[in-house]
Amino acid sequence: SSTQLVTRLIASEAGISSEKLRKGELSDAEFTILHQHIARLTNAPIYIDDTPGLNIFELRAKCRRLKAQHNVELIIIDYLQLMTGGGENKGNREQEISQISRSIKSIAKELDVPIIALSQLSRAVETRGGDKRPMLSDLRES
Repeated sequence: SSTQLVTRLIASEAGISSEKLRKGELSDAEFTILHQHIARLTNAPIYIDDTPGLNIFELRAKCRRLKAQHNVELIIIDYLQLMTGGGENKGNREQEISQISRSIKSIAKELDVPIIALSQLSRAVETRGGDKRPMLSDLRES
């Protein structure tokens, strides 16, 4: 969730264990450091959207809005397989993932913004001989 992500980000920036932060076991010095980093990160141009089941059309609209309003410079999609394509390839998840991947590339070109999409790979990459760098065909469900 966005709350968990922000908590990990703050803990990392402050150099404090996420576990200590979660349990509230902070010394006075750590508490002071934590508040300094919270103040700094509050003004950071980071926008987190953890909308469940986001489809590619909603993603495109949100990216366009962030680009227009905040001139976003990087988009990160955490776990491509959680997205849906929008309905054209119902029943064929491989085609749907392929369509999502093409749409993400199109969004990146349209907005002139790099997009990093995290994805799970199939085990096929491990059995392939030679170059083991992942390819688009190695994406899980593709």
